[in-house]
Amino acid sequence: MIVKTNTIPPLFLQQLESLSHRLPPHHEKYGEVIRKYRMHAAGYAGEKSLLYPFRYINSPHAIFFDLRLRDSIQHYFQMDALLLTPTCCIIFEVKNISGTIYFDPHFQQLIRKDTNQETSLPDPLSQVKRQKQHLSHWFISNHFYHIPIETVVVVTNQSSVIQAPSTHNDAYNQVVRVENLLGKIEGILGRHQEKKLSNKQLTNIKKSLLDQHTDYCPTIMKMFHLKEDDLCKGIACPQCHHKSMYRKNGKWNCIKCDTTSKTAHVAGIKDYALLIGHSATNAALRDFLKIESRHLMLRILHGLHLPQTGAQKNRMYSLAPFLSRNHEFPRTIRDS
Repeated sequence: MIVKTNTIPPLFLQQLESLSHRLPPHHEKYGEVIRKYRMHAAGYAGEKSLLYPFRYINSPHAIFFDLRLRDSIQHYFQMDALLLTPTCCIIFEVKNISGTIYFDPHFQQLIRKDTNQETSLPDPLSQVKRQKQHLSHWFISNHFYHIPIETVVVVTNQSSVIQAPSTHNDAYNQVVRVENLLGKIEGILGRHQEKKLSNKQLTNIKKSLLDQHTDYCPTIMKMFHLKEDDLCKGIACPQCHHKSMYRKNGKWNCIKCDTTSKTAHVAGIKDYALLIGHSATNAALRDFLKIESRHLMLRILHGLHLPQTGAQKNRMYSLAPFLSRNHEFPRTIRDS
């Protein structure tokens, strides 16, 4: 049973995607943004490939994707996937890396060889070991004791070649290709036969994991040392992404490719929420979307039914619903 799904991209990936669309290609930070976006997009694609083998797990279980918990007052840890059963739990670290990947135990690094180039990457075995320590602390601090924790590194790229020294037991015991993942899970569950959690305890843990999860949504403009003026403003065409749609006859019209849309404003406001701030005034959104009419912007905001504080020109609209992965917005605007 999938309790926390991965059908919608993580917020940080959404932030990177919005930034890649809003930052001009000639900007000095554009290449860095694109590289990070592609890296996280590949990771997300790798995580989605776990859905198929997870579907065939026969034992009672709960699956959580992209789970981010707080181990202490200030420190968070994140797991690509977590499988929780009455007998144990398994942490999965997913790597979607092409080329030849070599697990180096001496320096605790992952060496990627591709097209005559070598790159040193963080060691996923060390990463998942730290996650195990954090999760163990989290279980204890939440009064869930004696839960065995296993760790697995899943290589999802079918073209990758996996290598490790014959003496590297952790690599041979914990690293698996995604096509062999189901067998690996069955082997782990076969070693853990003793029931550690009652149905009530399992329910309580699932609830606590969901309640304490916090999406990673950093101040991305600060992360890349960008200002709002660095971005391309306006309402983006959903077809060609040109930022100069104008409103006519109740629709947004693209001056470049003639595409029309009734909902292009929704993506524009979400870009603002992901990149600029979680609340905004009518004026701030008009400036970002290049909408001259205050009354049109007001109709848009009222149609979205956003929480608001203050009055008249100082009224602030909360954009938090745009950061919710389960929220649906109304799709039309009244033009009268």
